[in-house]
Amino acid sequence: MGMTGAGKSTFISHCTQRPVPIAGHGLSSCTSRVTIHTMRCSGRTVHLIDTPGFDDTGRSDGETLQELAYWLSEAYARDIQVSGIVYLHRITDTRLQGSALRALNAFKSMCGEGVYCGIVIATTRWDEVAPEQLDATFERQQELCKKHWTDIIENDGLVVELSSPRYHALEIIKRIVRKDRRFVFNFQRQLIEEAQPLHLTDAGKILFEPQFGDYTRLQNQLAEAQNRFDEALASKYAKDQQDAKQAIEQVTKSLTPLEADIQRMQHRTEEIQKQWEDKLRKDKESLRQAYKIKKEQLELKKDELAQAQSNLTTPVRRERKIQEEVDELEREKGEIYIRSRQKLSSRSTETGRKVKIMSVVGTSLAVGQLVAAMACTVM
Repeated sequence: MGMTGAGKSTFISHCTQRPVPIAGHGLSSCTSRVTIHTMRCSGRTVHLIDTPGFDDTGRSDGETLQELAYWLSEAYARDIQVSGIVYLHRITDTRLQGSALRALNAFKSMCGEGVYCGIVIATTRWDEVAPEQLDATFERQQELCKKHWTDIIENDGLVVELSSPRYHALEIIKRIVRKDRRFVFNFQRQLIEEAQPLHLTDAGKILFEPQFGDYTRLQNQLAEAQNRFDEALASKYAKDQQDAKQAIEQVTKSLTPLEADIQRMQHRTEEIQKQWEDKLRKDKESLRQAYKIKKEQLELKKDELAQAQSNLTTPVRRERKIQEEVDELEREKGEIYIRSRQKLSSRSTETGRKVKIMSVVGTSLAVGQLVAAMACTVM
């Protein structure tokens, strides 16, 4: 887990030695950001769960929290427990404040102190630190340990510098596998056992507070703009009316997504489940269509290449260009296929003679099959 851009997908790539497909080529339309990646470590099958980060420009923190709530509540209901949590932090960030501090506090609240011993805080981007800045950067990490990570460290949590990313990433996974623990999040208990809506969970309160403040501020601005508009109507000044009207439109434009996010934060588990199952069905169809389109484009381009190769007058440069386009389409089609397999709704495993679905999302749910194989989940 960690802020957007902290290096979660890169960490997983270092562990699995396989690239994580980026958004695009039909992937960007998908709502769900949670994906599963499987590897072997110390003779165990390890499932790494890549989760969305907070402070994402493409979605609100409320939507991110809702997706995490959906996955964690489904896992809890089926007795799937994580074995470790890796929280990634960019060491190049000079300060921990604002949204980054809020995300860290929300993460701690989601876990609860009983889970702190299973947390590994991994600092990333060490390769971007200039040699002359190393001492200052190590001091910054020590300051973070004292000011913000002390409670995790005191409860047997660990801080690791990913200065040699591949080696240190694998060492983290080995440590989690060796400890062989199982954890239930405070967030899960509050959602399931206490039936709390998102905004009343400890993590929800942290993320909801600034939203509510923004909402109150915008409501006041809307009331002021409406008063100015009413006064302008009474005075019959066209310019004042137009200015007030524009102010109302601007505030309303800001209020609309915020109201939707606030409403989303007030949902309980049952509502979250229903909404996300619908979103995941749409994601599945979106990926299916994207794969179909890419496959058709590839077949057409291969035909074009075959014609160019059979025509002796085709310039070599033209043939090379078509070949490059074929290779690119092959890569894009492969990325869509990989992403569809990494969706938690479409994982399967061989069990005896039967293929059973491993899923922690609504469609085709048979999550119990994941329990026996699961050695470690990275969030």
